Amino acid sequence: MHGHFPNPHPDELLYGVCARLSERANVPSKKGFCESLFGAGSIAVIDLPSRLGFLADQLPLEHLKAEALLQNHTLLPLYLAFLPKARAEKCKQAALGDGGKSLPFLTGIMASKIEQPANLRLCPICADEDKKAYGEPYWHRSHQVAGIATCYRHRIRLVETLIRRGSRLNRHEFQSLPRTWQETDEATTEGERLLATDTHWLLNGNAFEPGLELLKGNYILGLQARHLAHISGRVYVTQLTKQFAERNEAGNLERLGCALSAGQSSSWLVDMIRGRPRCAHPIQHLLLINFLGHTAQTFFEIPVREQKRPYWEAPSPKKETKQKRIDQNLLARLWVARRISLREISRRLGVDPMTVKRHAARAGLRFPRKGVRLTWKKPPDPRHLFTRLLFHQRRWETALEEPEPHGLRKRIPSTYSYLFRFDRKWLDQHRPPLPEPKPRKSRVDWQARDRELVENIREIILRAPRPSTRGKLLAELGIGNMLRRNPGELKRTREEIQKSMLHPLSYSASEKDRRGYKSRAKLVRGDLKDSRMAQD
Repeated sequence: MHGHFPNPHPDELLYGVCARLSERANVPSKKGFCESLFGAGSIAVIDLPSRLGFLADQLPLEHLKAEALLQNHTLLPLYLAFLPKARAEKCKQAALGDGGKSLPFLTGIMASKIEQPANLRLCPICADEDKKAYGEPYWHRSHQVAGIATCYRHRIRLVETLIRRGSRLNRHEFQSLPRTWQETDEATTEGERLLATDTHWLLNGNAFEPGLELLKGNYILGLQARHLAHISGRVYVTQLTKQFAERNEAGNLERLGCALSAGQSSSWLVDMIRGRPRCAHPIQHLLLINFLGHTAQTFFEIPVREQKRPYWEAPSPKKETKQKRIDQNLLARLWVARRISLREISRRLGVDPMTVKRHAARAGLRFPRKGVRLTWKKPPDPRHLFTRLLFHQRRWETALEEPEPHGLRKRIPSTYSYLFRFDRKWLDQHRPPLPEPKPRKSRVDWQARDRELVENIREIILRAPRPSTRGKLLAELGIGNMLRRNPGELKRTREEIQKSMLHPLSYSASEKDRRGYKSRAKLVRGDLKDSRMAQD
């Protein structure tokens, strides 16, 4: 049990609390200290730690419960606000128990293109103020959110420290703020400042879990107010994408990893609006909320009684209709008359055909009735079919005589469909000729490659102390598959390999003579001959 566990500060990461405890205790083993807090096999996790239930059992403070640590000192509440309720409950259970490996998948982090910050970040002004107020600076969790590069309080750019996230070298170490850091004066945009404020508001004490169904309904209502969605709920994707891209500052969406283009028919924005079964990143939800003219506070603090239900969920008011009385005897006589259709019966009774069926069912009349059916169609005239077929055939032949007859299916789709359905054999016989294939430009200069391989073979033969086999030669050259797949382009290489295999000794000797080599035996005989001549 850790009796000296420090009290967490406002908006402090649980990672930072453990770092302050490690610094005070001056623990000799980082791994042992980490496992004493979170159990065997645990590591120091910055944003989404797990085994919080095990940690709460080690603490003597009654107010530091596992749920309080999860809600006030991790980044999980930011994701819970935009998850389905069933998945949000799974995330909570994974954080309280031993489910840390599943949290990045359940929250949608692994499927998102928004990059996680590589290093831990801080605000220099916040660090100075925390040192004056609490005697020491600490890690703010609002500064570690992916996509947030601005301090929510001072509206300045965050500073990256040298402490890396997820490094294998310090995977068990909890590190406090560095002593010094580099100041920055880089300007921030209004969109970045708004995202930082909304993120801080969602993280600190606002346990909102509305679920994706209510979010989607509110998104559709907001788009309808901006004339970007039909009353039926259909979204005008092209207009929405264009206005959304124009609303955000240039380069802001690309920096966040949420790029959009006007010609996209499917994007993260469209998937989020259409309610496809995938989790969007909280930053993407906040971008859409800001586009609709809301902040996170105004969007989530709408009273329940004022939230308008989407039209497809709203109960339709029941109409008080007065049922018409019809003559049952007349209905029975008309029902058995075979030459009178159902519509004629409804016309004579002055009611709708469905009303006639309903009263007939109540009266116990026979179903289905044996009467005239108006769905019968007169068979088409063969002369008319032949005329239409001849018209489309002539139209197709006229199009074939054009200078560029390719692409007729797209230019005259009605003619193609008619001929494909009624005279497919004639259509197959009158198809446009296939275009000539374009010559493929080779990406490899085979002549240069052939000359290079020939020189490499000669060098290998000269260096070899004994005659080499074909397999060893090809293995040293690394061209076994290349020679097998491209025999026509490497003719000289094949000839050179065959020559070296047939007469390796003569080949080696002739090649050495050509290059000016002298064997050791020739050198010895030459020296003896010179010494004898000198003695004589």
